[in-house]
Amino acid sequence: MIIAIYAINKAGWFGNYNEETQEYSLPWVCPEDLNHFKATTLNQIVIMGSGTWKSLGRKLPNRTNIVITSRPGEIQDPDVITFSNPQQALEFVKDKDAYVIGGQLLLESMRSDLDMIMLSRIDDFTQANIPAPDVGLGSIFERTGITKYKTFTLEVYTKINDNKD
Repeated sequence: MIIAIYAINKAGWFGNYNEETQEYSLPWVCPEDLNHFKATTLNQIVIMGSGTWKSLGRKLPNRTNIVITSRPGEIQDPDVITFSNPQQALEFVKDKDAYVIGGQLLLESMRSDLDMIMLSRIDDFTQANIPAPDVGLGSIFERTGITKYKTFTLEVYTKINDNKD
């Protein structure tokens, strides 16, 4: 199963990109959601784009880290698996569960390959400059679960049809 797991805030923002430093970051701090993310993805496969990889600054421990990048030589960690496109990563994971953790463009490009979405809505209105990814909520995916936590709400979406965009 291929599962997207990501967060947006109540203003609909996904992240920040700083043109000057060319770095990505989250516009909020939400330890409760980060703990949920860690508990969900621990000992699992995570797939991310190169911007997300750079924003993390290191591999996520106790996970198989896959990075989609056009410059695999820039990733010096021998424990990180790189592919030049999402389809190669999907072939690699085959019938295993994998979590797509971002960024925005990777989530959008893989939306027809996703089986489920775990969306955290952070209780925050901080402005940012990267909007929520268009992954087909409401058209390709329907909400099938909702859990309210103290500082965020987890919404689970499952695919409502098998159409490939």
